[in-house]
Amino acid sequence: MNGVFFGLGAATFQSLSYLLSRAFFSRHGHSPWLLLVVSHSIMGVMALLALPLVYPVDMRWNTDVILGAAGAGGFYLIGQQALFIALRHIDASRLAPLLGAKILFLALVTVAFGGEWLSPQQWIAVVLAVGGVYILNDAGGRPPLRGLLAVGVAVVGYSLSDLSIVRLVAGTGLDSWRGSLFGATLTYSLCGLALAPFLLRLPEASKPDTWRSALAYAVCWFTAMILLYACFAEIGAVFGNIVQSTRGLISIFLGLLLVRMGRLDIERRVDLRVTVKRGIGAIAMTIAIALYVLQG
Repeated sequence: MNGVFFGLGAATFQSLSYLLSRAFFSRHGHSPWLLLVVSHSIMGVMALLALPLVYPVDMRWNTDVILGAAGAGGFYLIGQQALFIALRHIDASRLAPLLGAKILFLALVTVAFGGEWLSPQQWIAVVLAVGGVYILNDAGGRPPLRGLLAVGVAVVGYSLSDLSIVRLVAGTGLDSWRGSLFGATLTYSLCGLALAPFLLRLPEASKPDTWRSALAYAVCWFTAMILLYACFAEIGAVFGNIVQSTRGLISIFLGLLLVRMGRLDIERRVDLRVTVKRGIGAIAMTIAIALYVLQG
């Protein structure tokens, strides 16, 4: 059950972070690249400060740890930049359920490289998931093609990162919680070191207000990632993505709350019909993911 709670916590903080990134773009009108560099520089500092505290003296460095960290960080940065691009074109309440398509990509990887075949129940899950994506895509007008392509890149990047996280944490030989803390801090230390030099090329990064706006996102996302690593370590990437799919419903609820608060700069007001369609789409994808993994 710990893995489920970790996954629910990760889904909640991820949903909040999507809204915070939308607020950043709405307030500053800056590029996704600026938020990526500034927020990960902040997270890099947090991770580097935490790394000595969580570094396990009994851990053995090996290929799984090294390649797992490289894959978890590298593929994640690709997916994250694509996510920021998508968030400039698609509402957070609409985007979060679409990311549930990760399970389809993971299924394709399993079939193509793992030598496994989908059962009839799993094919039903695929159809449900595709239907959920269509409903979400059709609710409230079609988003720009650039936004949809960005979602596709984010799904691929995040999926490969998820698989790398499992490899990284398992390679440490530690229990799930210690391995997750070390894995997350190691990965985000590397991400911060890789992106920090780009601060010199971003004039907006010299403004204190930019850092204040990015700080809330960075804290929220880093918390989500620690919980996510722990979730995957406990129940694996596939089952972890089942639990994570609840972020679609969480994001829809948060979106409705923001609209009622009058924060239309973050979330657009939509009519009841669109809200219901989005809810149906998110539920369909959640059921699809559950069917797929329960069959496995």
